[in-house]
Amino acid sequence: MSPKAKSINLDQLQGEVEKLLALLIDRQPGMMSWNQCLGERLDGILALIAEPSGPLTPNNPILIPALPAYSVADRRADTTKPKLYLGGQFKKEFLGQDLSGTAETLVCVNPLEQSSDGSTIISKLGGEQASETSVGQMLWLIDNGMLDTNKWYVFFIGGADGKFWAVRCGWLSGYSEWALEAYSLSNVWLAGYQIVSPVSQ
Repeated sequence: MSPKAKSINLDQLQGEVEKLLALLIDRQPGMMSWNQCLGERLDGILALIAEPSGPLTPNNPILIPALPAYSVADRRADTTKPKLYLGGQFKKEFLGQDLSGTAETLVCVNPLEQSSDGSTIISKLGGEQASETSVGQMLWLIDNGMLDTNKWYVFFIGGADGKFWAVRCGWLSGYSEWALEAYSLSNVWLAGYQIVSPVSQ
């Protein structure tokens, strides 16, 4: 499956395939109108299965592929990818760690409707397991252009010692880099922050 694969509306896909099959059963390849209809049906199918262009939105969840173990230091040094600014607490918790890989995960984003601390947000999401993402998944979204540079995001990520952190991620246009910082769960996030979490199964 493509790394940027998205959820597909199977009813719409079935409809397009049935129309395509009807055309193939009644083949009239010499007619311009038949060729045009065939092209339209193929375009419709491709549109349904095409890779999303981002950004991640409430109506556009993104399937992040399985990711291998990685080093934040190595990613930070990779000049072919977007530049990162790492805050002091984020460096302390994640920079020197060899972080584990993750399984394929479908994630979504929900705008925070009212100001809340991290613990309250996690509780509303269904607990730590239901809200946890990883540094690698966050960086994958950055590197693949899935985050809106005009918005600020919060990811809930477990540190090396098992402690949960709220990691803020946003684009600094003046410096052309993504800023990452880790905060305790007691930190209050204002309404409008984009909360990223796995889609409930």
